[in-house]
Amino acid sequence: MEFVFVEYTEDRRVDMDGAMFGITNRVLACPAGFHTFDLNEPVDYSPVSQYGNVTGTTDTTPLHVPFRPSSGALIAIDRTPPPAPPSAAKRKKKSSHK
Repeated sequence: MEFVFVEYTEDRRVDMDGAMFGITNRVLACPAGFHTFDLNEPVDYSPVSQYGNVTGTTDTTPLHVPFRPSSGALIAIDRTPPPAPPSAAKRKKKSSHK
């Protein structure tokens, strides 16, 4: 039996080899060997998946599998154009009465 720790900024579903495996940020037991890990949908994280050989681990020294939010998930883009800059103060023409 081997162990992995799939890290993410919040609790998310973890898939191993295409099937539900567990939740992020916990030590998870798995069979030894090569496995693919991902965080299922939505794919708003990076990398999209990680493939590695899980071997030589213990429950206190699991294989660390880190994921991070993708840049698109970090920044909400407001496509509304910014307001126009304030116009220069209009000068009143002095009227000359002759």
